[in-house]
This record gives sequence, C-alpha cells and structure tokens, in this order.
Amino acid sequence: MFRNRLTRNLSSTTKDQIWIGSRCFPSDRMTNLPSSLLPRLSQGLYEQAGHPIRILKDSIASQLAGFELLRYPDPVVSPFQNFDQLGFPDDHPGRKKGDSYYLNSQFMLRTHTSAHEIESFANAKEHWLLAADVYRRDEIDSSHFPVFHQMEGASVLPRTKIEEFALKTAELRYQQSHQNIRIEDQTAIDSGNPIQAAHRTEEAMIVTENLKATINSVIYGLFKHKLFSSGLPNQKNEPVQIRWIPAYFPFTSPSFEVEVLFQNKWLEILGCGVVQQRTLIEAKVPEKIGWAFGLGLERIAMVLFSIPDIRLFWSTDARFKEQFLHQAILSPSSSSPQQQEEEKPVEVVTFQPFSKNPGCYKDLSFWIPAPTTTTSTTESSFEANDLFEIIRDVGGSWVEEVKLYFRAISRPILVINLDPAADQLSYEAAIDIRDLIRLEEVMEFHRLGPNGSILFCLEFLEKNFDWFAEKLSQLTSPSSSSESSKGPASPASLAQEIDYIVLDLPGQVEISTDHESLKNVLHKLEKLDWRLAVVQLTDSTHIVDPIKYISIVLLNLKTMLHLGLPQVNVLTKIDLLKHFNEDFKLKLDFYTDVQDLSYLLPLLENQISPKFANLNKAIIELIEDFNLVGFESLCVEDKTSMTKLILTIDKALGYYPSHRPSLADPRGVPKTTTSSEGAQVVGEPDAMAIEAQLGPSSGLLTEIQERWIDYPELYDHFQRQLWADESQLVQQRASQLSQIHAIQKNKQSP
Repeated sequence: MFRNRLTRNLSSTTKDQIWIGSRCFPSDRMTNLPSSLLPRLSQGLYEQAGHPIRILKDSIASQLAGFELLRYPDPVVSPFQNFDQLGFPDDHPGRKKGDSYYLNSQFMLRTHTSAHEIESFANAKEHWLLAADVYRRDEIDSSHFPVFHQMEGASVLPRTKIEEFALKTAELRYQQSHQNIRIEDQTAIDSGNPIQAAHRTEEAMIVTENLKATINSVIYGLFKHKLFSSGLPNQKNEPVQIRWIPAYFPFTSPSFEVEVLFQNKWLEILGCGVVQQRTLIEAKVPEKIGWAFGLGLERIAMVLFSIPDIRLFWSTDARFKEQFLHQAILSPSSSSPQQQEEEKPVEVVTFQPFSKNPGCYKDLSFWIPAPTTTTSTTESSFEANDLFEIIRDVGGSWVEEVKLYFRAISRPILVINLDPAADQLSYEAAIDIRDLIRLEEVMEFHRLGPNGSILFCLEFLEKNFDWFAEKLSQLTSPSSSSESSKGPASPASLAQEIDYIVLDLPGQVEISTDHESLKNVLHKLEKLDWRLAVVQLTDSTHIVDPIKYISIVLLNLKTMLHLGLPQVNVLTKIDLLKHFNEDFKLKLDFYTDVQDLSYLLPLLENQISPKFANLNKAIIELIEDFNLVGFESLCVEDKTSMTKLILTIDKALGYYPSHRPSLADPRGVPKTTTSSEGAQVVGEPDAMAIEAQLGPSSGLLTEIQERWIDYPELYDHFQRQLWADESQLVQQRASQLSQIHAIQKNKQSP
C-alpha cells in the first residue's frame, strides 16, 4: 500500500508539465512539487483583510513610517535568484530536493523573501519592506507547514549621506529613553562576526547602531500591546525585554539574532545585519551601504495572538476568521514623550479554540530498499520530507504530527558506524569508521578477503583509539567543548542532548565471540566512564528450527562471556512468525525464557544422527547450567514491545532517566495551556504517552503471541474496525460542534 501511494504521488508531480496560472513548466529529474500544494500559491493570506498574517504585516509596516511596502506575488524564482546571487555555497543543504520545491532544474518556489532583495535594490529602492509567501519541505507538526510567510526590510543610503543614519538613530534612542523597554546587548564585532573588508569601521558601526535602534523600536511597538493584553496584572507594567546575540547569515555581516522575553521564555523574533556589499554590487548600486532584516510572520503571530498551531492560519472555518475581524493595527509609539504617556495600548485578540477532535494514533512501518548498482545515491536515498509529503497529500491538515518513535518519546539517539564494509547507511552516522580507514583500500593493499579486511580495520581502530576519542568529544554540547582536548566526554555531559549512542557493528560473529580488538575498544570506553551494554539482534524466524535455535543460544552465550558486558538478546521480526505456524512447535515464551530445553531433544534427534544424542544433551545441560541467556521479543510495529525493550536496555545500562518516555512536551513535561484568566491548565495525557510510560507487562508475551503469531488476521480486522469507529466518532463530533455554533450564531443575530 505504501509503495503504491508513493508511486501515485510521484507520478502526479513528475508528469510532463506543471501549470501555474497561464505558465507551463516542463518536468525533469528535479521536479518534486506535489499537486496538493498548487492551490496554496494563489491564496495570499498576507493580503486578506482581517487575517492575522495581514494584521501583523500592516502592524510592522506602521512601525516603519517612510518604508515602501513592495509586492512580489509570484513565488516562482530561479535557483540563481534564490541561492547563487545571495552567496549560498554549492553544498548548502537548502539546495537539496529534500528541502526545497522544484518545478524543474530551472525554476523553483522561493524559500525566502531574500530572493527578491537584489531586484529591489536594483530598482533604486532604499527603504523598503516586503512580505510574501515562501515554501520549504518540512516535517509535520504544529509549528511547521510547507507554506509560510516572511517579511523582509532593508534600509540603504549612499555612503555620502550616511549621517542620516546617525541622525535617525539619535531620534529613536531619545524616544526609547522614555519607553518601558529593557535592552540586553552584549554583542561584539570580532573575527567571529566581522565588519566587511569593503566597509570602514566607522561607517559599519553607524549602520549597525541604526539597525539596532530601528529593530528595538519595532519590537517594542508590537509587544507592548501584547503585555498589556495578557490579562496578567503583573505583566501589564513589565518592560519589553529585548536581547541581541551574534549570528551568521550568508547575506549579512556582522549579523545578529534578536529575541524578546515573553512569559519567562526568550523567543527568537528575527535575524538581521549589515548587507553584504557584494549584494549591492550585484544590484548595480555599489556606492550604497545599509542593513536588512528578515522575520517569520507566523512565528510572531502565534505568540501575539496565542494561536497554538501554524495550520490554523490556513483554516477556512468562519469561527477562526471572525475572531480577528475587529483586531486593530498594533500602532507605533508616538514620538513625543508626553503623548507616549497618554496613549492607550491596543487590545490584542487571544485566539479561542473552537473545536477539539479526539486524537487518533496510527503507526507506520516500512522498509527502505537498499540502493542498487544501477541507481545513484541521490536517487535511492530516503528523505524524511518525501514521506511527509505523501502523508500531507493524503491527510492534509487533519494529520497533526508525524514523529520517529524514539524522537516521539524524547529519546534522541546518535548512531556510530563501526562497519567498514557498509556501502550505504540508512541513517546519518555521527562518527563513521570509513572516515578513518577504507575497506577496499585494505583489501587491495594487504590482499585480504572481506572478512580479514574487516578484522584489520577494527585492529586499526584499536591502534588509533585517540582518533575515536576525539570524534566522541566533538559530540558534546558546546558547554563542555572546552574539555574536548582531554579525551571523550563523559556521558553525563551529553545527558541533556542524547539518551543513547548506538555503535553499529559488522555482522561477522567472530568480532564479538573471538577477536580481541572490539573487546579492547569497548573496555577503553568503559575506563572513560562510559556505560555500555550489548544488544544482540537475531531474526526470530530462525528459532523454528531447533538446530538453529540452539546455535543462536550458544552464540549469544559466547558473546556474553567474551565481551564481558551486560547484554540484551533480542528476537526481532516477531510478526513474521505467523508464516511458520506449522513449524512453530512451542509457545514464544519457551524460546525467550530458554528453560527446559530437554523438550527439544526429540526434535534434534529427528534432524541429526542418533550418535550425537549425548552431545546434544551435554550442550543443553551446559546452556541450562550457565542460565545466563534469555531473549526479549521485538515487533517494530508494536509500541508496547518497543517500549519494553527500551526499559530493558535502560536496566542493562544501569540508566534511570529523570524523564519517562512520553509523547507529551519534551523531557516528559505534561502538556499545559494557559487559560484566558492566565491559569495553567494541565492537558489530558495522550494514549501513546501513557503506553510509553508503562513498565513491562506480565502478559506482554501472551499478547504478542496472540497478536502476531496465533491470530494476526483477526487482530488486523479488529484494528481496521476500530479505525472506522474512530473516524465515525470524529465526524459526529464535528457535526455536533457545527450545529452548536449555528445555534449560537442565530441567538446572537438581532
């Protein structure tokens, strides 16, 4: 089903041509624009009267009197306009098909309003604003949407008139001295955030000071109204607090980010800086100098109007639009200190939710085919945004969020590849042994086969452990980077960022059972206070054969004894056992508990010559005497199974996280909202969060046995019926809310 949907989606976006208005664009290998996005190109939310985006755009424009508001309604630009003219490097990730929408190799949808910056300067515009819709491929959640809106502003002057910047700065600072504003600015102009070589220090500082005074005025003009309208008495007289921090952008230098303190959190508002002189040279106005800023309108509107989900901006429901019909423009402060004291702040609308449909979780698991020799890496690599596009194409805005399981339960993971024979990785490796040594070079130089070359590579890693240690130190957070030269950081320094670091090892058994290099590397990590545990994965379909099952148990036992580390043995792909019902003689718990193996002796004798009967009995007694081996069962489609495995690995590591696995806010903080009275309201826990917090269930193996082995068809039928019932419930709830809204509207009518 997933493959069919993928094929249909691609065929709809890679047809021979794409029409936008009266223009036709021929498709080619770069085309990735889905048909579901085409209607968004003409909606123009920033031009719709009474829409929050339009209100915010006009409010910002009102703060910058004398700035011309430019219009660029056409979102189709060339990659040259979008990237090259602005100095983006050839390898910038924004150029990838996975991040941007391409009509073909010659045209794309703009990813930022800066695509029109040079054009605006070239048209002799000096003080201008520009708001427009921009497009980026992104994940599915409440703060991301493939279409959003940016506003850009710029102010440039001939260098011979630069004193006008200084005069305006003095005027703005005089106004701010009488405003309830607090500015934190510890930015420095240094080698990390330098003045451009084409600029004199004095003129660059004049431009920078004018930029800061102007942006401070705009932010104060917006947020003074919000603080007054918050409904919280202690915030009405609070100052608007603004913080400046250094940043990097390809099109400005020096560059800055600006944040505002709201409800005790610093919120990023915009990025800005002194315009790169090469941009003005490209625009044929090399004699000018100035600054520019860019901001996301949705990000600020969500804060000002308390809108919790970015997708609500695209709602056609009258209950959304009606809330903002009477919202006034957030006007700027008067220039006179006396008038500032007398003026009244504008009341800011607080969005009121108008419906709440019950949540419905769906799990999606699928295999990504490995690249073949006939496909390039670019063609075969999987992009998460490709999946999001397919889901969004089907579910539209009804899909609230799509998350990887470990990210969903706030368990971020880094994976380290220690397999030099890996051709393609299905993940982004945090550290890759192939950066240290290449398998094909070892095979050619030392004339070794594949297995021997892998062993040689691990021996080379052991001898160059300092390289591995340095790479590990680079995974630490910036706060601990000062200690990076002292060897790999302790896991404690990573605790706020990552829960697991996974070492992906080669599949050759002798690496874990006999060879010393891997063992030595792991023990060196232990000496550096890293907690380690081995997770050995075995395909569960092998256990239906008694000979293979006994071999698997012995292999796991040998690994445990050789490596001398806590070990979790896992039987994977449990759902495939339904295809082996006739050969599956015993219940699943017999194989996971590894007890009473004498039951297997008759089955072994049927497969092996009777003369080995005593050997079989001795092997089974040996396993039972050690009594060390047991197995966890894993079906990746079963969240309970996955959660139990995570908790088992935690115990093996002696790791007890301060947060439970949860789908609530990050680090397991329960979802909270603020009522109109300012009270904190704890939201209802969601079903998957509750499930992720449960410990191992005593009946879990029985449930897995019934769900995935004994009665899979019955459970599948039940699940489909459950989804149908949930869908019907959602429709009934929506219909009831519509009727209630209609009745309330009729009562309000004269």
